[in-house]
Amino acid sequence: MLISGENTYEGLPKFCSEHVLADGVSGNRTTFLKYINQIDVAFIDRFHKNFIQEYFKGNAERIIKDGLVVIIDGSPLEHKNCDRMYVSSGRSKDSTFKNQINVQFVCDADKNGLPIFYDMFDGRANDVSTLGNVLQKFASYDVSIANLCVVADRGYPSEENICTLLRNGKTFLFNCRQGEGTVVQEVIDQAISQNIYGNDSFSELKSSTTSCASFTRTYRYDETPVQDKRACKKATAEVRYHVYFDSEIHFSAVKKLKDTLCELSDAVENGKKLTPKDEELLKKYSNYDLSKYVEGKPNLSPKFLPTAIDASTKYEGFQVLMTNDLTLSSAKALRIYKSRPKVETSIQDNKQHLNGNTTKAKSDAGIQSKIFLQHIASIFKAAMRHDISDARANCKGKYADAFRSNRAVLDNLNGIIVDEYAKGIVYKPIVGKHAHILKCLGVPLPKSMLSLTKYGETCEVNATVDDDLSEE
Repeated sequence: MLISGENTYEGLPKFCSEHVLADGVSGNRTTFLKYINQIDVAFIDRFHKNFIQEYFKGNAERIIKDGLVVIIDGSPLEHKNCDRMYVSSGRSKDSTFKNQINVQFVCDADKNGLPIFYDMFDGRANDVSTLGNVLQKFASYDVSIANLCVVADRGYPSEENICTLLRNGKTFLFNCRQGEGTVVQEVIDQAISQNIYGNDSFSELKSSTTSCASFTRTYRYDETPVQDKRACKKATAEVRYHVYFDSEIHFSAVKKLKDTLCELSDAVENGKKLTPKDEELLKKYSNYDLSKYVEGKPNLSPKFLPTAIDASTKYEGFQVLMTNDLTLSSAKALRIYKSRPKVETSIQDNKQHLNGNTTKAKSDAGIQSKIFLQHIASIFKAAMRHDISDARANCKGKYADAFRSNRAVLDNLNGIIVDEYAKGIVYKPIVGKHAHILKCLGVPLPKSMLSLTKYGETCEVNATVDDDLSEE
């Protein structure tokens, strides 16, 4: 069902009519709904707790050695009925107001953004207000991690969230917003004064367009806050701001602005009607006298001010990452943060490929069950994406082309043929490309090719496997 892009029970009958299922599922919608109806808040909570504990056991060696980097990101899911649970009119990412649910995902950065937990919030809640609740609920599942690093985008850093993480001894890596009068702006200006443009840090980052500088500051916070009482910021912690400058992004921003001004210059010369935005640009970037402008007739071309252009684009291409892990180099901090796109891919898979962009459900229980099904599907997709990525890097030879894309792998495996009989199904011999793909993914070939699922019987039939899989 992942291959066909569906993960809801509406698509099950069609899927079952086109595929032979080894466990004998008939695809009856009524039967399937009996299972779906068991998905309630308590069920989902038990699932999260058991899944997280088992997931950490299965990855204990990696987590103990390297710690766990979790990326937290949110996504609005639209719903047309604002009377449903969690559904409220909230500002979406395109700055319009829509009926939506705010779903927050906690994902493993080292597993291609595999989602290990999610939580639902009212559609009016913004990301910054959800972080503390997400971490508190995550901790309630009896998970103890000595080295946990929380990575989040610009929508999450706030004084309250930073203080919460510091009080609980957690490591964080936040992308920070720029703003006049902030420490972030201060460290950017300091980096500029130290000629971040021309230093040799590009070799550390292994990037011909990006350079960096870092600055340590003392962060004061209230270690034991009391509700309704003024914060007493006696506790201190050392935090580091990693400043990055990407000349390619800066150049692109300058070029875009100059292209706009060139088009505006042409419009003025030809006497075209000027919009309020055009007039604003003229006032900001030139000394042009708009009182002398005559619409519909040729006009003198405006002379733009280089100083105004430079001031407007001065901070383009800068990014600041804030962390309390002083052992992280600028290169490693950036490398960790750049794992975020994997999480965004996982979320977009949920919203687009898995039909989760809008949550069509007639009841509160329907909302809960559909989002849960999408979460399960996202786990499988992220896990497969991670395994396929590893196989693509490590498996060469005759069938290397089979790993050219995730879709190619799934389409190939979907071509495994079976014959259906009254008492079960018989797999055709799994050989050649199919056998090679399963071997590279670490999936053992089944010992029995005949599964008599109807009566629980098993008949052993030897599978034929190519020994010469990677010689060519």
